[in-house]
Amino acid sequence: MPGQFVIVGNGRSPLTLMLLSLRYKQHLVKTFSFLLLF
Repeated sequence: MPGQFVIVGNGRSPLTLMLLSLRYKQHLVKTFSFLLLF
């Protein structure tokens, strides 16, 4: 069971991590630019 879970996690996590990191970076850039404006 743990091995299967790890395999499924490794197969799924890269895409979700990439999407989350992209969204997180966009959010950071927005907040940073907002702070620079004010």
